[in-house]
Amino acid sequence: MRQRVAMNQDRIHVLGLAASPRREGNSETLLDAFLDGAVSAGAVIEKIRLAERKIAPCIACEKCYETGVCCLQDDAADILEKLLVAHVIVLATPVYFYSVTTQAKLLIDRCQALWARQELLGQTRRHRSKGVLLAVAGSRGEKLFDGVRLTTRYWMNTFLADLVAERVFRGVDDRDGFCRRAADLEDVRRLGKSVAEEII
Repeated sequence: MRQRVAMNQDRIHVLGLAASPRREGNSETLLDAFLDGAVSAGAVIEKIRLAERKIAPCIACEKCYETGVCCLQDDAADILEKLLVAHVIVLATPVYFYSVTTQAKLLIDRCQALWARQELLGQTRRHRSKGVLLAVAGSRGEKLFDGVRLTTRYWMNTFLADLVAERVFRGVDDRDGFCRRAADLEDVRRLGKSVAEEII
């Protein structure tokens, strides 16, 4: 993957969230391909591995209903603000029990503060953004990605992102499964380039 470039106010920002607890696994390989494509279109990218951040679970205190800010002090606060700035948000996750990973769900639940800003306090962000889902599963169930899609779509609504594209893959269970799927990686790379170009 190309080297990450620091955020810049004059360029398109693409934020990639790697949700797997496993470093450099299949879903992160897909994310790297997407981000590489976005860089080729001129975008500024940032990748965050959620497993390496300290994100506590939501405690349902509802203090954010009054302030729009979560009272818990950890890495989630910084990520939430990045979600509001980015023009493209990409979630890359393996499928665990027909849903996203724990690492992703921790962040998703903490976005209740962003929901409060928008729905209760009337604080809307400056622009709508685009959302992309990249998901990988080892099994092959017919409705394997239904839960992941719904969770991702409604989560992205909290920061006014529209889920505009996805790439989902069944039956990829080997740790390096995409090393033998060059065509799929190239497809995801092209997707990253095209999504960035639509905004640029």
